Amino acid sequence: MGMMTSQYRKVAPAKIEQRKVTRREVCLTPINVESPGCDMVVATLDDVSKYGCRLSADCTFEIGDCLTLTFAHAQPVKVFVVWNKDDKLRCRFGAELDSVLYRQLTLAAS
Repeated sequence: MGMMTSQYRKVAPAKIEQRKVTRREVCLTPINVESPGCDMVVATLDDVSKYGCRLSADCTFEIGDCLTLTFAHAQPVKVFVVWNKDDKLRCRFGAELDSVLYRQLTLAAS
């Protein structure tokens, strides 16, 4: 049987944002998106973190597709589609994003 004192214990409110790494809102275009067997698509980078990003593109990709993103003046980056709804894509980077490139992307959006 529970103790009566537990009903008076304060509970902290639940966090809505449960990501360990914050996402930075950006709005960068053009981002070239290439997929094996498809033509190159131009997209807009909506947000970015060290581990992934969200893109807006006028093309549908399947969950699990491996894409190559090319940012201006940077090496191509491999990503995997983990979420897709309408023209929005959520992608996970194949490896943690280089800190120099991450800084360039977030400063360009400021």
